[in-house]
Order: sequence, then C-alpha cells, then structure tokens
Amino acid sequence: MIVLQNNLIDRLTAPLAMWAHAHGIEVIDLSWNDRTQEALGQIAPAQSVFIYGSTAFVRAARNTALASFVHWTPGAFVAARWVDRFGAAYVGVDGRTALAREVPALLPAAIRPNEEAKAFNGGIYDQTSWGELRLSPDIECFVMPISEISEEHRAWFVRGQLITASRYRKDGRMDVAPSDNCAIDAAVALSACLPLPTIVMDIALTPSGWRMLELNCVNTSGWYAADPGLIAGAILGQPIDSRAKLA
Repeated sequence: MIVLQNNLIDRLTAPLAMWAHAHGIEVIDLSWNDRTQEALGQIAPAQSVFIYGSTAFVRAARNTALASFVHWTPGAFVAARWVDRFGAAYVGVDGRTALAREVPALLPAAIRPNEEAKAFNGGIYDQTSWGELRLSPDIECFVMPISEISEEHRAWFVRGQLITASRYRKDGRMDVAPSDNCAIDAAVALSACLPLPTIVMDIALTPSGWRMLELNCVNTSGWYAADPGLIAGAILGQPIDSRAKLA
C-alpha cells in the first residue's frame, strides 16, 4: 500500500503513483487540508506501507496507526546532532546553533534549520537573502562556515542497504544524473554513522574528500534522477539487489 499526498508536486507524486498502479499496488491518495489527520486515522494499515508527502502530511501520519511506517526518530534530522554522530565526516562539523535574530551577525554563512519542521531551505545566505526570508526571530538555525563543494549527491538507504543514488548539483549548478561509483562508494562508507536504517543521505565532494551534507526523511525526499519505484519497492519489502542496479 502507498499512502500519497495528491496535492504535493506532480513530478514527485506522479511517477510513484504510476509505478504503483503498474504493479497492482493499492494507492490511497489524500489532499493535505484540515481534514487530512482524520482521513489518515481511518486507514487500516497493510502489512507494508510507504507514506509519501510533505513534512506536514507525514508528521500527521505519525499520530495514527501508520506511525510505524514513518521512518523517523527524535533528533535524527536535527543538524546539530550530526556533529556528534559524524564528526569530521560532516560538512558542518565547525557549525554552531543560533536563533534567527542572531544570524545577521554571522553572515555570510551556510545556514539550515536546526529542526525537523523546515522553516526555510538550507543554503548560503548573505545579508540581503537572509532578510528576504522574514523568519520568526526565535527559529533555531544551524550556521556553518561556507565550504567549497564540487558535487552533491543523494543516496537512499532501506534496511541499512544502499538502494540507489543521484547527483543533483555539480560546480554549484543543478546537474541531475545517476551517481557514479565514487559517490556510491562514499555513501556506503558514510552510512556507518546513520541514525536510521531507512533514510536519505546527501553527500558532498569537498577538497578534503567526501562528507555528509545532510539527512532527510525517506517519506518526504525528492527523487532527482533516482527511480521512485526502486525505492518504494524496497520499502514495501521487495528483495533488495541494490549494487547490481547501481553498476
């Protein structure tokens, strides 16, 4: 069974729905609105379920009988926690927490929310771009020195195994393609520090080598060049033969 938010973004949801229908997998599609929590609560879970949607949609599912199918644990997606878990293998090892009202004194910098509910997109900010966000002054942020990064890749792990990976940025520009073997090997090496067996990890190539860039929930992450069906199938219990498909 796939529980899908149908008013998210078509390029994310449509390939997943098409794969499910082609393989005879039940799809329950719901819109995110003020009745979604109740609708999610009425779903009787199958033996295996893949929930996919926005952070708010998936958070609502955590408060229902579907909770065990949300791949989340407290603190797993809080940036400051990654320093202790990954150490020097984390791009942000020299970062620090700061409230949004304190950030202007630290700019320019690489900044991401230090919370699971992303109030803004992580990235490099200067005084102008930060001011344009108009954030609540009490939002906790994680502020890092700007790193030199030549490539960024996203890797999907299911039950501790790498399923697939996609490059999404090269030399600072969006550049989507299947990951090469160097990135795949780096993702596998960095996975020893992951807080969950089923999770999405972004990695970056820096002058010092490959580093973990950020962690994301598999229930909410975009696909880039990855095959959504391959990921969904693994989550739903299909046999995992990832390295053969990555070669």
